[in-house]
Amino acid sequence: HNIYDRIFRENAKQIFVALIQHLYQLDVKSFRILNPKFPSTSDNEVDHLYHIIPNKGTEYIVHVEFQAANDPEMLTRMQEYHAKIYKQYKLPVRPLVLNLGDKPFTAPTQLKKDEIFTGYDVIDLFSLSTELLLSFQMPGAVILAILSNYPKEQLDTVLGAIVKKLRTLVKTENEMNRFVNQLFYLSRLRKFEQQTKQKLDEMLIEIDIKEDYFYREGREEGALILSLHHKGESAKAIADKLDISVSQVQSIIEKYASED
Repeated sequence: HNIYDRIFRENAKQIFVALIQHLYQLDVKSFRILNPKFPSTSDNEVDHLYHIIPNKGTEYIVHVEFQAANDPEMLTRMQEYHAKIYKQYKLPVRPLVLNLGDKPFTAPTQLKKDEIFTGYDVIDLFSLSTELLLSFQMPGAVILAILSNYPKEQLDTVLGAIVKKLRTLVKTENEMNRFVNQLFYLSRLRKFEQQTKQKLDEMLIEIDIKEDYFYREGREEGALILSLHHKGESAKAIADKLDISVSQVQSIIEKYASED
């Protein structure tokens, strides 16, 4: 998961410009990629929750927050709480702020229409036209053609077309190696890695996974996790320090523990 996440992060700009703008027909003057790191603090803890089972109708959660003064960020805080509560309990949430002060609560209490989360769209890469993805002029989008809509028996043809297009777009050997390695990793998502390796060998394109920077970075990260673990740090502390999930940390610790 970490490898695929890094591939898409590295190619985020190309994928946005070539694919998302095209599919959504976005009229974009300019854009920049954000790299958020959301804090996890006690401020995110809710005050009180009540699980209500009515005589009639569906169960729900009443969420109560106590406030001694106006808070201009209260509405966005309540929105964040709502998402966390629903994720935990999968029940409708009725939010309430109990004002403990001696002045009316004047902070906004209702989200505007365009601030309300009502769902999300999905782009299924496996349903997209292979020709569409091959038509883009950015290599980070072109390699997604390996995940597109074509019969399995056409894999060799698609791989050949991807590499041919990459050769027209990529100017240096290092860049070519990077995108070919990414192509190989993406082929694993369709369980095509053996056929992909064979086809690339036929095209005299070598892949040395142990020399690939994703592989090296993963090994280095694993070594750091084990080092911190041996120093007595908890999986949670290591995950926070390296900005990865606790489950990733635990899986690496368990893997090497079993090997030892």
